[in-house]
Amino acid sequence: MTAGDHEKSNERGLYDGFEGYRTPTQDDYRRVLNDGMVSIDTNLLLDLYRVNEKTRSDLLSVMDALDGRLWVSHQVLEEFWRNRESALSDPKKTRDAVLDEMRDSVEAATKAIRTWANRVSLPQERKLELIGEIDSAFENVKSQINTQTDSAIADFSRDTNRDAILIRLSQILAGRAGSPLPDPDYAAALEEAARRVQAKEPPGYRDRKKGENAAGDYLVWEQLLREAKARNCDVVFVTSDVKEDWWRFVEGEARGPRLELIEEFRSRTGRQILFLRLTGLLAQAESLLNVSVDPTSVDEIERVDRIRADAERSRVSVEASTIGQIPSDVRELLLVEIYQQAHDIGWESLSNAEETSQYRKWIKDPKIGGVLTSFMREENARVWIKDVPMKEYARAQEGFGPYARYAVMRFKGADEVVEAACGSGWDVVPDSLGEKPMHCLATDGLSTRYVCWGRPGSFRDLIWAAMNQLAEGQEAPAVVITTREGEELREADREQQMRTADRSGVLLTYLRREMIPNPDLER
Repeated sequence: MTAGDHEKSNERGLYDGFEGYRTPTQDDYRRVLNDGMVSIDTNLLLDLYRVNEKTRSDLLSVMDALDGRLWVSHQVLEEFWRNRESALSDPKKTRDAVLDEMRDSVEAATKAIRTWANRVSLPQERKLELIGEIDSAFENVKSQINTQTDSAIADFSRDTNRDAILIRLSQILAGRAGSPLPDPDYAAALEEAARRVQAKEPPGYRDRKKGENAAGDYLVWEQLLREAKARNCDVVFVTSDVKEDWWRFVEGEARGPRLELIEEFRSRTGRQILFLRLTGLLAQAESLLNVSVDPTSVDEIERVDRIRADAERSRVSVEASTIGQIPSDVRELLLVEIYQQAHDIGWESLSNAEETSQYRKWIKDPKIGGVLTSFMREENARVWIKDVPMKEYARAQEGFGPYARYAVMRFKGADEVVEAACGSGWDVVPDSLGEKPMHCLATDGLSTRYVCWGRPGSFRDLIWAAMNQLAEGQEAPAVVITTREGEELREADREQQMRTADRSGVLLTYLRREMIPNPDLER
């Protein structure tokens, strides 16, 4: 070899060693999408339950067009099945949140009309007419929202044999799913995931709060690396995750995958990996895969991404305002004080407007807001009270959740509700307890039944929640109206409720519940 040849062999290009800074071209994506492997993350599968019918159809068409190039890791499928039940409820949760906000507005408007009517001496019948118009408008809009929600979930079912999404997915993903890691490798991966969390090495360290599920992102990554090496091919990783442990951010904008991930992929596989947002895949599906996608589908995915990003920012905001700022002993005193006051005012019987008013009172309370605002801004203090202790209050009274030990009084538990609704021999399905309204699944070992419960004033919401379960292929859902000592229900109201439940195909039971002092509360 001549000196010139030696110098030429050592020549390096601009991007050698800096591949992570290079922006992929359209040809790069086309080459890998058509000749390499395409791996998708969990959110793409779960979003099938969160988007409208047209967008869902487009997503499935794109996945189908990838054919044998599509691959899903075992960890992605594990996370999909673990979170599918929650995703099934997303349209209903969104509807409930909207209706809650509307009720707040209706109550505020009604209060304003009453105040105005009194000041101008408006005749009583005219005042009632105006309030009736507001109530009528609310009920009309509520009906349309419920109809739209029902339409959105028409293809969903907890019965996996009847879920249209699962039926289509099982066809598309046949033979395209990865295997779990062998036990020794899995144990080693968990250790490596824990090390990366502590060292803040990507991916996955942002999930440190997920407890036993904190290793999920790293397991997705490790399984992807192994498959790419086995196939000896380049990869497009399609993800909706925009956290900093996957993406490199410059001035708040994601510019590409983390450089460490690009380098690790190259060193482990000798190949190239490209990251692609789901919106990018849909927007370019026609040119890259010859699949027609409605432009509104891209807008719909962007909407879902914004909701997810807003939720993440809210979570981070609350964490940033609390973690490491409120000393544990101070936090303990705050939780005890808030739950004591919630007990004293009968929080569970407050209207939405009264709850909003109480949040303002807590912020002005020296023992609560006065303490919190020494660690965070006032607006964050209100978010903390609402999204941390009070979000868990109903569950805490049922004896569940991380704040159960702070509840002053506690019900005996969901077991007594299930027994009242279904009889002896029925038990609560583990991890099925939920709220808005309080509900769970009950089983006798052979059948499963949805059971929800609440105070008499929540009857309409309970019936609606139960009726939404009628198409799920389970036993007839059950509603339990709970009362407390000294609380009586008018016989006329009871008869009307029984007629409504009977026409709706819902079982209705009444239960007088007693609360007991919380044995875990340290006074």
